[in-house]
Amino acid sequence: MTVTGNMGELGSINSLYILDRAGKVIRHYLGPTNSIYEPASVPMMIRGFDIVPGTKDQQPRIAVACISSLGLKASCLVTLDPNGSELSTYWHPGQIAWVKVASETDSAKPKIIVAAINNHLRNRFEGSELTNVYCLFSLDPDHIGGEAPPYQPGRPRGTQEWYLVFQPAGVPIHAPFFADVNGDGKREICLEVGASKVCLTFDGKLVINERGDNSKAQVTVQRIAE
Repeated sequence: MTVTGNMGELGSINSLYILDRAGKVIRHYLGPTNSIYEPASVPMMIRGFDIVPGTKDQQPRIAVACISSLGLKASCLVTLDPNGSELSTYWHPGQIAWVKVASETDSAKPKIIVAAINNHLRNRFEGSELTNVYCLFSLDPDHIGGEAPPYQPGRPRGTQEWYLVFQPAGVPIHAPFFADVNGDGKREICLEVGASKVCLTFDGKLVINERGDNSKAQVTVQRIAE
């Protein structure tokens, strides 16, 4: 299986092409058409994707971040099988910035790590009224569904393993790398949040939070639990 994107404006991907080993197109995927936030007439775009490795008992899957074409209103994380059929969907009330698949060790189960904007959480944090609220969360590829916080009546709660918000609001999260930063044989999720370096375990626990000059970081990490 080979997956390639048709690049569009603003760094997004208009669509995905899934090819077999011979290079034949199996599926041209444009994103979901059944948004819980907007009418079907509003198309979605693909922001990015990554591959969930297969095992002897399971085929590889494609983790796809899809965003609304209307800006910051909505997004979702979709998993596809090797033929491009949708397997599961996790809805998010703000745009996803990036999606990465990684594991704590070579033998550990892969996780889907996602960064996004969730301005529906503004009222929980002082000073967030006019700025973007950046968040990070983890999904188990085998258990994906529901909607991210804040939960809405009548909609299933999201299956995220943890959900973190970075404060102060307006400080962007840059794409991460995964490395063993403390020599314990396990990788951490390492990312830049503004001028700060933040490292987390795959359980969402904070390991490092410091500025580039080793001074105390100006960002805080808060777990959303409902």
